[in-house]
Amino acid sequence: MANGYLTVHLLIKGKVQGVFYRDTAKTTAKQLGVTGWVRNTPDGHVEALVTGGE
Repeated sequence: MANGYLTVHLLIKGKVQGVFYRDTAKTTAKQLGVTGWVRNTPDGHVEALVTGGE
């Protein structure tokens, strides 16, 4: 953790709801004040990289 920020790499496995899942992640990220990205992986999972304060 540098400058009070933490970056977390997530791999979400299991059944996800496609675009709705990513849209919910975006909305939640805005509410929490974090930045990053979310994408589908070729094997059907969801991958995310999130940076924000503790």
